[in-house]
Amino acid sequence: RSTMRRSMCMHHAGFPRIVVMLLWWSSSLSVVVQGFQVRTSVLKSWESVAALGDTQAVIGWAREERDVEQEAYHVYIGLGNESANIDDTIMIELPFMANQDPLGATLWLSGMASSILLVSSSSMMDQGENGLQVEGCSVLELGSGLGLPGRVSAQRGARSVVLTDNDPDVVAASKSMDTNNDNDGTIGIQSRFLEWRDGPESDGEDQQQEKYDIILGADCAYYFFLLGPFMNTMQRSLATKDSKDDDKVVGTCLIV
Repeated sequence: RSTMRRSMCMHHAGFPRIVVMLLWWSSSLSVVVQGFQVRTSVLKSWESVAALGDTQAVIGWAREERDVEQEAYHVYIGLGNESANIDDTIMIELPFMANQDPLGATLWLSGMASSILLVSSSSMMDQGENGLQVEGCSVLELGSGLGLPGRVSAQRGARSVVLTDNDPDVVAASKSMDTNNDNDGTIGIQSRFLEWRDGPESDGEDQQQEKYDIILGADCAYYFFLLGPFMNTMQRSLATKDSKDDDKVVGTCLIV
């Protein structure tokens, strides 16, 4: 299956600067053998497909491996073509949910696209190029579901990660993998319930007080009526400078 997505990177009050990327997904059908499910997806730049050709336009790939018998769920992410860069692969473990009916229990293509972009951006920063700096930042993921992009952020050096969703069962499954910041380099990951469609009064006490350097969202605003609450939640959650201009937003949002 092939799909086209638009990725938006926004920052500053009111989000006046929007960077739009056209992305092309090529996703293989899931293969199930004795309870072991595998799906590989490739992310390409729409503009580069026309300019460079199909192969050279590849940004990265993601491969899901879901083992029902062992109740294990892993995602492998790499840059470029899978066969050429297998040694540079990173592995992320996700919470296993036997019931995949809830929307949040499904790993959507946008979540994998966000994760590949985060890995790609981190690699660009390592090479001295411009990119979204995750290392050392606080990260909030809205509508996180299983939280793949947020967990990738932790793997890429985020200072802290908060995963939020409005499905109690999904949040409970995610909480089973929560971690605390530790001296061994473990990054703190917290899972919380958050219904951003109800407005700021629904935010928990911790959520009301915290601001974040980076906000992630993958396949969150799939209905038009969700856009307003979604944007409002992002704006009130973004980090601000501790200065006279308290309304100047300095955080960044990555929305796919």
